[in-house]
Amino acid sequence: MVSNPNLVRDAVITFAIGFIAAISPFLFMQLLPALLNPGLHLDSPNYLAIVLTGILIGAITSILFANRFQEKGPQDIFFYALGIPTILIATVSNLSTEYNAARQVSEVKVSLTGAILSPPKPEALPEMPRPVPPPQSLKEGWNARGTAWAQAREEDSPFLLAQALNYFVVIGEYRDEKAAWEDYRKWKDRRLRTEIYFPKDLGVFEIRKGQYILVYSRHSSPEEANKVFQLLRINDPGLNVKIFKY
Repeated sequence: MVSNPNLVRDAVITFAIGFIAAISPFLFMQLLPALLNPGLHLDSPNYLAIVLTGILIGAITSILFANRFQEKGPQDIFFYALGIPTILIATVSNLSTEYNAARQVSEVKVSLTGAILSPPKPEALPEMPRPVPPPQSLKEGWNARGTAWAQAREEDSPFLLAQALNYFVVIGEYRDEKAAWEDYRKWKDRRLRTEIYFPKDLGVFEIRKGQYILVYSRHSSPEEANKVFQLLRINDPGLNVKIFKY
């Protein structure tokens, strides 16, 4: 192995070259926007981090090129050292971009989840919704199939009042009674995913003159109504779910 009598000097010089090459990109990134836009306010850079980066890259440069300083020369060593912070900046920028994108997606998911699952404030009704009896054609169809329909029978009303089922989980609002019964028939014959966890108890009610609602279920407490609301939002997101309170 050939000894280098100027090794200490070369190590110091390569360290200085590496240090200058390391801090130059970070300083230029701070200085150029200020020079091009004098009125632009920029936050002060973290000089300690820049100096530590310069020391680290200077040490790496010295280790790699001190023995070969005479072969490479200051120019080649500077450009080699300049590539290290360039790679670091590109890597950190990519990581920051991916992190920011992932964070924004996560924030959007959280906000959407909160918006979807947060139960709304129940809409207050001025009077108890009135059960609407089914059309004659539907009655005959149910009787022919031996299907009992209990939601709108007159004797059921006192029972509902006695049970204080004054929270209504609604899956449809209508200005036409016929449209309400059409949706009733559709959801009566179609199994909703929420029924795995909570059975439906459909009923058509008139909340005010000419305004009807299709009720999925009725409850005595807001906690029960909120639970069914969340189940419907998660399992059957196509439904326009609301909570009414009398």
